[in-house]
Amino acid sequence: MQRPHTAARPPRRAPSLPCAALLCLGALAAAGAPAEATAVEACAPAGSGEPLQVALVTSSSGALIFNSMGHTALWFSGGPLQESEVYNWGAYDGMRADLGPAFLRGEMNFWLADEVWPVQWKRNVRQQRSVVVQRLDVPEDAALALLEELQVTVRPENREYRYHWATANCATRARDAIDRLIGGQLATALAHPVPQTARFEGARHLSRHPAVAFAWDFMAGPYVDQPLSAYALGMVPERLMDLVQPVQWTDADGRVRPLVVERCTLREGEYSWARPTPLPTWPVALLTALGAALMVGLGERGRSSKAARRVAGLMLSVWGLCAGLLGLVTFVLWAISELDGVGPTASWSVANPLTLALVPAGVQLWRGAAGGRTLGAITALLAGLGLAGLALSPLIPQDYLHMVAVFLPPLLGAAVLWRAAWRSPADPGPR
Repeated sequence: MQRPHTAARPPRRAPSLPCAALLCLGALAAAGAPAEATAVEACAPAGSGEPLQVALVTSSSGALIFNSMGHTALWFSGGPLQESEVYNWGAYDGMRADLGPAFLRGEMNFWLADEVWPVQWKRNVRQQRSVVVQRLDVPEDAALALLEELQVTVRPENREYRYHWATANCATRARDAIDRLIGGQLATALAHPVPQTARFEGARHLSRHPAVAFAWDFMAGPYVDQPLSAYALGMVPERLMDLVQPVQWTDADGRVRPLVVERCTLREGEYSWARPTPLPTWPVALLTALGAALMVGLGERGRSSKAARRVAGLMLSVWGLCAGLLGLVTFVLWAISELDGVGPTASWSVANPLTLALVPAGVQLWRGAAGGRTLGAITALLAGLGLAGLALSPLIPQDYLHMVAVFLPPLLGAAVLWRAAWRSPADPGPR
């Protein structure tokens, strides 16, 4: 990680936090030496005094949650440079005590860092990530102007920027720099809409961490379901890599030129590109539906079986605790965070802080105590909110029906259970 400047020692470079959804935390990937040496020779950088060369460097997802989105940097070689330089917008202060909370509040400052290529490459190898380099065909005077601009921007007084997962991260900064190299023609070429959304991209990149992917999907609000242009989709390193590949641009003499003239996979790491689609949620929905049915069945038996009643009560309490805490945590994050996309979310219709009331309801069922009207009303209210979330889904610009499928069955089961579990032959229940 890149550490803050001190008088005693120079800063160390940071592995980047992930870009887009979530964060560009750096680290890059490892593999066998012989194949890597051949790959590096195939995409050799320009030497000092040769025409200045610019390349887009893309690293795949890493092993950690914070580098799951991959990474993007620009690699300059030749021209006035004695050694090739890599400019990386994913550096941050890894030593700050409130690193995690600051990120969740949307108060993280990242900065532009420069390093020589061998340092970047060794990090790739150490972190076992795949790396692709795309050499760009751009005007040399524009490339030199960009290099000089970055050499000024990388100074400590200029380098910092406020991170935003969709509009200001390592990929968007590199994308915008390339756009300037060809006079705005990249933004024009990528102005068309795409079917992907930020929710889709975040969920598929987090698929190595299923619990985190599920929680993020639950937490994210309508902001991450907005339609995107291809240019906006370039906030994701892997997408930017693929989007620039076919682009052509017109130079000052009217000649049409390919933006990418050479693409090399420098290494295939253990941690490669994200899966093409997010993990499906239907297995979880099936489990919760079966669990809800079992809970209701045990509750019906609870009038004659103490063990069945206790198991039903335990299931109700555990579900209320898990779903309620998820709703509470995401509600708190929304209240304290400035990050776009962190709530409010329609998923709160099926899991919110009020869901914690199922915990004492389950405890009462375990103990065999008489059901209270308040808890009974709350279970009915929670089921009603879930049904309302289902009914209103066509009117809400958010992709959340898969969350309704997961969380609604236990809510309906709790309402039925609360009504049925306390019924006795002498007390047939409400009519």
